Amino acid sequence: MSKLAQQFKRQGDKKNSDFFEESIEKIYSQKEQTGLQEMIEKIAAVMIQVQTGDLTNFLTELYIMTPYRFHKGFITKHHKIIILKNIENTPDYIVMEPLSENYKDKFTALNMVYPRGAEKPNARYLGEIFKVQDLKSVVKTLDSEQIRFQDPTGIKNEFLNNEHFRISDISYFTNNVIAYTENELNDWESLNIGESFELSHEEKSLLDNFDEKFKEFEFDQCVLGLDHLATRVLCNDREYALLEFLSMTNYYLWGAYNIEEMNSSTNVTRKYLQQITRRI
Repeated sequence: MSKLAQQFKRQGDKKNSDFFEESIEKIYSQKEQTGLQEMIEKIAAVMIQVQTGDLTNFLTELYIMTPYRFHKGFITKHHKIIILKNIENTPDYIVMEPLSENYKDKFTALNMVYPRGAEKPNARYLGEIFKVQDLKSVVKTLDSEQIRFQDPTGIKNEFLNNEHFRISDISYFTNNVIAYTENELNDWESLNIGESFELSHEEKSLLDNFDEKFKEFEFDQCVLGLDHLATRVLCNDREYALLEFLSMTNYYLWGAYNIEEMNSSTNVTRKYLQQITRRI
């Protein structure tokens, strides 16, 4: 048994297939041998795209429900991009809004498959950006394990095809991507994302009002930031989604529970000594 598997006692009542247990042991051993576990450091940011016209309303929701606040704004050929920050050592919150209602990319096609998704074809959770020590080494290691990355020239979204990032193929199981960067994301202007812009006076006033309400309700005393990230998958994709995520990150499987009344299971992955968990 790998050292990583020995280090953590599995929690929960969910039973896994023999294939899953054999595969997860191979993944842990491989990550130890390649050093991937140490090369990947942390989740540096999360990425969300909203439907055209919904950006301001979404920001007001974030202001009243979370401690994330406007940090930087950029405009590219296709998007308006907002960077929000929280306290130190928490992931940045990246919100993208297509400038045109007719904008289409690979994520749009995924939304169009489902009636509810087609109502707002560009609104979806995209994935996480992981900070790594050596981007070329991480990509080379993952590539040797048959993890595929998108060709930047084929990515329409200028934020995602930025030279400082490498973006995985969209997962067949979660419909999310995982991005990797060496950048600390402290100096966003240095990434040449797009043209910098500031919020309008009206937008600032609106968000300031929601910030005041956030403090008035004393949410600032009890809401600290991101606690976990969750992705819903089809039942038959559960084990594959977990194995894929564990292969591409420095997370381990903490445990899984059956939730009978919801006809589902909750599967929790964690990074050692890190509070943010990933649920599938």
